[in-house]
Amino acid sequence: MSSEKSVKVGSVVISLAGRDKNRYYVAVSEHDGRVMIADGKKHRLSSPKLKNLKHISPVGEIDDPCDLTDKKLRRLIFAFKTQNAGEANNTVLKDG
Repeated sequence: MSSEKSVKVGSVVISLAGRDKNRYYVAVSEHDGRVMIADGKKHRLSSPKLKNLKHISPVGEIDDPCDLTDKKLRRLIFAFKTQNAGEANNTVLKDG
């Protein structure tokens, strides 16, 4: 009856609710229907944020989640955001 989403460690996720709505994070670990997420800036790998699965949506994956540092995490998220922003702009231009 419950449709639980599954987020793998290393997934790039976007926050759907809360003060961090529309921010990108990377899933660091999973605990009992909640996910520890980090962005390398406000929520570093040493103190990730605990987020409910229904408040995030997976949007991609990174290649090697084992070898992450805060600096690499920030760069990955920045690259992912700019890549997705470019695709969004292209779809808007095609539609309009």
